[in-house]
Amino acid sequence: MNTELQTMNNIYTNLQSVIMQQGIAALLPAQVTPEQFTRTAATALIENAELQKADKQSLVLALTRCAKDGLMPDGREAALIVRKQKAVYMPMVDGVIKRARQSGQVANIIAKVVYAQDEFEYVIDENGEHLTHRPAFVDGDEVVKVYAFAKLNSGELVVEVMSRADVEKIRDTVQSAKYDSSPWVKWFDRMALKTVIHRLARRLPCASELFSMFEVHEDANSTEKPLRMAPAAFKRLSLMDVIRERNEKQRQKAEAVIDVPTEAQPATHPKLEAALIALDDATDEKSLAEIVEHCTLLSAELSEDEKIQLREKIKTSKKRLIPAKKDSEVWMARLANGTGDAWRFPDGEIVHGFFEAERKAKEVGAVLEERKKSLFSPSH
Repeated sequence: MNTELQTMNNIYTNLQSVIMQQGIAALLPAQVTPEQFTRTAATALIENAELQKADKQSLVLALTRCAKDGLMPDGREAALIVRKQKAVYMPMVDGVIKRARQSGQVANIIAKVVYAQDEFEYVIDENGEHLTHRPAFVDGDEVVKVYAFAKLNSGELVVEVMSRADVEKIRDTVQSAKYDSSPWVKWFDRMALKTVIHRLARRLPCASELFSMFEVHEDANSTEKPLRMAPAAFKRLSLMDVIRERNEKQRQKAEAVIDVPTEAQPATHPKLEAALIALDDATDEKSLAEIVEHCTLLSAELSEDEKIQLREKIKTSKKRLIPAKKDSEVWMARLANGTGDAWRFPDGEIVHGFFEAERKAKEVGAVLEERKKSLFSPSH
């Protein structure tokens, strides 16, 4: 017992030192003391032996991101998990809801599961969206729907409702969902709530802030591999599938109480949804590059609005995963010829023409070498 207590004390003491020395304590919001954050993080480490063995730099980065978002790594607001011997910060559903409430633009946000024997009604009329839910509280009842709504400070109510079939369509695009250890198998209701909140978040004023932290929520003790975009997730829909989807949407629209034009809703293209989730799930530059490559192929199937949405998500993911480089680490695109009209980028690609090279440089965060600094002598 003394040995166990000594180990716990060592973990707490070491964490306390790291959190102060690395400036993590300064990132915490006023309502969270460094002692509370340290104690919660220490508990996470004590309960997960793999986390204790994880790469120390990755643990510091995970704790930094957690503190920056103002969340506690307690498994409810956020979790610290291990992937490929690296600690990964994973915001959880409660953490996303907390951030939405703290944004200053959302008065309240609620997400619930609807079971087969519950009374549930969702109506759209000239005054907006309305729903009524009376739970039956029957043990073992089947999940049939999930919903989330946000009450904005302006008084507007934003509602998102998904059927079980809608949720399962998203689940089926996640490669790891088929494994018994997947949270989709263990906690379908929690993952369904995560999915509907993820969709609701796009319609909120603080959407960009939420998407910068919203990731696929895995079990804190899970050792699953990070999500990769499986080729099957991008399988082209058949003509019959497209027709069936269109007919189903028209049928649902016809059943609405009053057919009133509403604001354009975010795209719910299943493959786009899968891509957005995968981008949230990316944990390093390598996995992000793989997903972006798939997104390039996917863009051919998307509308202009959906392409914009995907580009913004990619941009946000790059900011999250690719830290700002010091001057000595900046990617330099070197001049590739003596005439000074071609540049060789770090990935090996040679781009001709200043404007094309400048465009690529902005995309990859590189700097073009100036002609006067080149070892080549201009021929004109």
